[in-house]
Amino acid sequence: MSKKILAVLDTYPALSETFLYTLLENLSGAGMEVTVCARRRGKSPHRPALRVKYLPSEERHFLIKLFVLGWYVMRLCLSSPSVLMNAMRYLKNQSGGMRARFAIAYRIFPILCERADLVYFSFGGLAVKYVDYFSLSPNVFFSLRGSDINIEPLLDAKYADALKSALQKARKVHCVSHDIQAKAVRMSGQAADKFQVIHTSVNPVFFREGAMAASAEEIRIVS
Repeated sequence: MSKKILAVLDTYPALSETFLYTLLENLSGAGMEVTVCARRRGKSPHRPALRVKYLPSEERHFLIKLFVLGWYVMRLCLSSPSVLMNAMRYLKNQSGGMRARFAIAYRIFPILCERADLVYFSFGGLAVKYVDYFSLSPNVFFSLRGSDINIEPLLDAKYADALKSALQKARKVHCVSHDIQAKAVRMSGQAADKFQVIHTSVNPVFFREGAMAASAEEIRIVS
């Protein structure tokens, strides 16, 4: 039986995130069942052949949000009552009053409704936004790619605390460099083997032999 992977992205499709689509398409090609959950619709003409669902907008009127949340509560009640009960117990223990609890539920219940073996958040900033979900799922992964650990924690103490919590609760964390891995270890207090370094790579097919031989112009590669 193939593994079901749920990938949570901020925008789909986005011009700047084709590297993510390559990753997800390769996983799909390897026999995994991949579903994308995106927070918003992008305008890129590049639309990979991936199963996509869009999460409810957080900019809707409160009454619409209330109706939407009720729909997801009903879905969980029918399909996964134990998941719903765990989520309700978690919400009960959260501080900040009913408004804060409602915001958390509205954000994470749509993802809880998606059945998956592995849940992947593509950036550290997304992990921070959905850190409450990490307390309710044992198989959550996310990537650290740069500013999400190098810059944002310096600008916002609440972000830093939430990122530390996500690092501690995640099953594994992907880091694009050894420096980011070292920072994640220091911030989380977790063992280094929890943080896997996988460097960003270039698809060699793009630079196949003779692909640009017909041009006499100087070729400049800017990184």
